[in-house]
Amino acid sequence: MEHQVVAHMLVERLITGSSYGVAPDRPVCHDQTPNQGTLAVPLSLLKALFFVRDLAGDPHYRAVQVIGPADPPIPP
Repeated sequence: MEHQVVAHMLVERLITGSSYGVAPDRPVCHDQTPNQGTLAVPLSLLKALFFVRDLAGDPHYRAVQVIGPADPPIPP
């Protein structure tokens, strides 16, 4: 089964594409990217691997950077 994935690498690199088999017992996963072809991605170099619905993302998403007055206080 094909999965759309976004791989965040430890070296500040981002790889987006599709993967057919990701298993924690294998040392690498193979990602098919639109631009670079098939890449063997070592799991030891991954910071995070996200399974997504599509690779387009949400163009209206804006990360909140400021704590607002309605946000709960952070406990000490």
